[in-house]
Amino acid sequence: MRLGRICSRLAAVLASLAAPISAWGQSAPPSEAEALMTLSVETASREVGASVPAQDTRRRAAAAGRAVRSHHSKVVVRAAGEKGPIEYRGEFMAPDRYHVTRAVVPEGDMDEWITIGEDVYISLGIGWVRLGSEPAHLQVSQSHRAQSLLVRLDRYIEVLESVEPISVAAYRYHGVAMIVLEYDTKSLRGIEALSGFSNSPGRLEIWIDSGTAVLKKGAIRAEVDGRAVEMIHVFTNHNGAIRIVPPVP
Repeated sequence: MRLGRICSRLAAVLASLAAPISAWGQSAPPSEAEALMTLSVETASREVGASVPAQDTRRRAAAAGRAVRSHHSKVVVRAAGEKGPIEYRGEFMAPDRYHVTRAVVPEGDMDEWITIGEDVYISLGIGWVRLGSEPAHLQVSQSHRAQSLLVRLDRYIEVLESVEPISVAAYRYHGVAMIVLEYDTKSLRGIEALSGFSNSPGRLEIWIDSGTAVLKKGAIRAEVDGRAVEMIHVFTNHNGAIRIVPPVP
């Protein structure tokens, strides 16, 4: 299965679900997303002996996540045997506005689109086109709307609210106190937004800003159809000033 088909399959099963600004800063400089991409239990410092109340952490993080009305995100999907990953960068405005770019690395193929409700606009590089009701347009439109869901933060809220983590630990990363909750992917059965992984052996990590309870990163590593797949989300500019409007043709 090609990586693009894996992404399409995962995107197709993602359901739309709906924070205060963290210590990372409101403007979310580009370096923040890159720093979060490398955040892991290996790169962060464990807070040995720290007491982490799992239930309270989950409750606070879920409440903070439901308060997010806009954010930036970066998503990277890798699959074993592929030359490189697929990378999405997105902006989201509740309830249904997305601005997404998708790049296949290292080939350099890239496309860009905006979805506002049922309307989908695609960039041709020299201008924008609104997709119509023709069958060929509908297929592309449905694919783009499904892939837009990949950039949303709130896919992790149902996990926080309904699934017990197998471990919870405190870390410090770039001076920021963080909490990581780890889940077995098989415990995600019934979580529609992540059901593409629920029959696959693997782990999900959810990283929370300890001070504000803002969700900063989700990382899934699992075997899908016998292939190692990794999907990483990082989230910045929570409730920042984001404007997504119909583009000028």
